[in-house]
Amino acid sequence: MKNIAQSLLMVGLVFTLASIAPAKTVKKYKSKEGKMSVVFAGAYEVNTDKGDSYTTTKISSSVSEIVYFASFTQHTEPLTDREELCQVSLDSFNETLNGDLSNQRAWNISGSKGITADIYLAEQQAKIQYRVVIIGQIQYQFAVIAPKDDWNGASAEAFMKSIKLKK
Repeated sequence: MKNIAQSLLMVGLVFTLASIAPAKTVKKYKSKEGKMSVVFAGAYEVNTDKGDSYTTTKISSSVSEIVYFASFTQHTEPLTDREELCQVSLDSFNETLNGDLSNQRAWNISGSKGITADIYLAEQQAKIQYRVVIIGQIQYQFAVIAPKDDWNGASAEAFMKSIKLKK
């Protein structure tokens, strides 16, 4: 799970994407390899990183000041205690960003139990809604990141509700 921290460092890069010109059309991302689909509020970019025991695909979209982020990591080494690994992922994500974690709760999707939480970044005056779940050998992470004053709960919820995962 060491590569979780590496993939989470990408959030800093994703957050900087908010300065790119806003996309204007809704775009659906679908992956057979990742067994997932999600609808972004605008055009997205896809990056893939391969390691010895994993392949991570990161998808991000920036609309105005809001960043939408999804990733899936396909692990080749067996994953056990998926719920505990989800907690490790959330804790690493939060620690990497030096955030203030709140409103953590269970997130059930596709018959699997993950975690959803809100994270506040005081220094950046930003809010993040974060979700993580592991299904089989694939770890999924989703986040909506926005300046606190530009937070759009309806847009964040629409993004999160669009997530479809297959076993």
